[in-house]
Amino acid sequence: MQSFEHVVNEYAGNEKVPAALFKLGLSAAETGDTAKSRKYLKRVIEEYSTSDEAKLAKAKMAEIR
Repeated sequence: MQSFEHVVNEYAGNEKVPAALFKLGLSAAETGDTAKSRKYLKRVIEEYSTSDEAKLAKAKMAEIR
């Protein structure tokens, strides 16, 4: 998770950021932190709405509700 957070924080305009945010959301869900998971997934959907990760994030959000 630290590596993904590093990508998000240090490379804000990079094409890898949506994937890193999505993976942070998945990781948080795996550890049982659904609130944090939703936060990351929502950010992917809002900030990168046209990305493939946004579609995946929407599906994951529906799954963890």
